[in-house]
Amino acid sequence: MRRYACIVFLFFLGGMAYVPANRIVKAQAITPGGMARGDYGWPGNGYFNIDFNFTIEVYPGGNQSIFWAHQFWFENAVDGGYLGLQGNGIIGNQTVGKMAIFSIWNVSNAVPGPGAAAQAFGGEGVGYSVRLPYQWQQGRTYRFRIQAEGNSWWGVRITDTATGTESYIGSIQALPGWGNLRGSSTNFTEIYGPVSGCQSTPYTRVRFGLPLANNGTVSATILGHGSYGDCAAYAQTFTTGTTLTHEIGVATFSGAMPAAWSVVDGGSGGGTASTWTTANPGARSPGTPFTGAAFAIVDSDKAGELAIQNEQLITPVINASACSGEVFLEFSNQFHWYDLGLNEIADVDVSTNGGSIWTNVLRMQGANDGFPTPNTKLINITSVVGANRSNVQIRFHYYNSNFEWWWAIDNVKVRCASSALRPATIGFYESVGGAFFFKFSNTSGPADYAFTFGPANQGWTPVIGDWNGDGVATIGLYYPANGAFYIRNSNTSGIADIYITYGPAGQGWLPVIGDWDGNGTQTVGLYNPGNGFFYLRNSNTIGYADLYLCVWAGRRRVDTDCGRLERRWN
Repeated sequence: MRRYACIVFLFFLGGMAYVPANRIVKAQAITPGGMARGDYGWPGNGYFNIDFNFTIEVYPGGNQSIFWAHQFWFENAVDGGYLGLQGNGIIGNQTVGKMAIFSIWNVSNAVPGPGAAAQAFGGEGVGYSVRLPYQWQQGRTYRFRIQAEGNSWWGVRITDTATGTESYIGSIQALPGWGNLRGSSTNFTEIYGPVSGCQSTPYTRVRFGLPLANNGTVSATILGHGSYGDCAAYAQTFTTGTTLTHEIGVATFSGAMPAAWSVVDGGSGGGTASTWTTANPGARSPGTPFTGAAFAIVDSDKAGELAIQNEQLITPVINASACSGEVFLEFSNQFHWYDLGLNEIADVDVSTNGGSIWTNVLRMQGANDGFPTPNTKLINITSVVGANRSNVQIRFHYYNSNFEWWWAIDNVKVRCASSALRPATIGFYESVGGAFFFKFSNTSGPADYAFTFGPANQGWTPVIGDWNGDGVATIGLYYPANGAFYIRNSNTSGIADIYITYGPAGQGWLPVIGDWDGNGTQTVGLYNPGNGFFYLRNSNTIGYADLYLCVWAGRRRVDTDCGRLERRWN
């Protein structure tokens, strides 16, 4: 039988905003600044070099004003400097996009490396920096080394660990007597450009390896980490072994509702458990992937027998215009359904017009979802937001409820699509209708997303790849009759973004796709079953094959044994 509770919980709703229905709070533009940090220490001081490793796992694309950095100090001075990667660097008065930078405070001499520039800086202190336009890539690990060069000069090199390519950013002269490097440092992630409120901070994730000093012979120790600043509620940090991850642009409900979120209490009764809260009146413990003790919950059970829930939790306006491709909503979820109640409903809705019209993108009803083990919901909202990506709002709507169980959410983020955050999932192409059907999880069920591209029932072959190196795999078609590829840079209907003819027409050759040169962009190729050879291009352009090869079994080549290669197996 259903148990009946008579305990009354008293709590404070710190930071909660109660507003009437249809009243939406819109945040003002701000520059978030630093949002996440990690602190390190070594035994002793006086190090002549330190290595710092960065892996930008998720980047929203475009030229975003995001800075991932490591800060260091000198053993005999209060001053120090920093080095790192930026998404929207500036040299002189010119924006250069992706950039590597090395700076020291309160100095006046610097020499740039090849292709770099030296310049004084101001703002948060004064000093000198060397800046190098640098096309870093999402998912690759980069190693910075700061090295003593003699006479108080310090140089920094950056190495792409995937290719081994090393670039010299430049050198800066510290003041006499500052000595070598102190046995402490701090990494940080900073948003240094304006956004329309903390909730519009672009989603990004970076992994910092454990720093090593004196040619890798001395290892640092993580002393602490966390979020900070005006937008701390939209950042979190966590460790995995010796690595430290910063995640920016995620609402974690750490202690209170994030600023400018709205709670609409449309039910009746329930006292302090009547609507959405972060106070957790029922002391629920969802577990991973929920983070920390605070999360958002509407607890019908604790509201009591006489309470009716029709509760809305609404984000402020989120600017997702940084997403050039698909847009996703992701959040941690636990919906505990009561089988003898009113068949309560948990809806997730999206609006792009200030809440006048809401479009449902997820409904949970009639069964537990994420209970007892919570799950992560990943919802493609691309077709809903359309071109109006600067005015996105999300609503978590719990209703048709009277003395049921609860719905809890955490780690809410609206982000650009990224293969780094989700595994590959299944889909299929229906040639009769010229349509693609995608699942966002490897489970049976109807397609989560569908769209048409190209003509129907014409014998075209589907292909998929990351054509522009943004970390998102998108669709394309190969038409054997004319030997042409028709490629889209987003998983949406429309005309081809790239059109190329490659190879002979009508000869039965098969398309293959891969990152043949390891530069982060996938390009076209063809396989000829007649002779067992591959003809691969390193760019999605018209031209001759850059690679011409055959793979065979055993020690001796037999043409008919040449296998079909579609990915880099190692």
